[in-house]
Amino acid sequence: MLLSAMRLGSRRALARAEADSKVVAAVAMVLRECAAAAVLEALQGGRHATAKAGQEGPERGADQRASLAVARALG
Repeated sequence: MLLSAMRLGSRRALARAEADSKVVAAVAMVLRECAAAAVLEALQGGRHATAKAGQEGPERGADQRASLAVARALG
């Protein structure tokens, strides 16, 4: 997609292709983060209930890491 936009020479097409590639990179980062969290969770024997109210569970931490990965990828 990026190469075809470069061949066409259209600035709009090039900008769209660059934005698309950033989104693809962000999705890839999120998938890696989620996969890493799932592997860690499996190694730890599944999700553990939090002992105290207000404590964050492992799923919340994975959500935050995924959000940060998206923010970093989109710059």
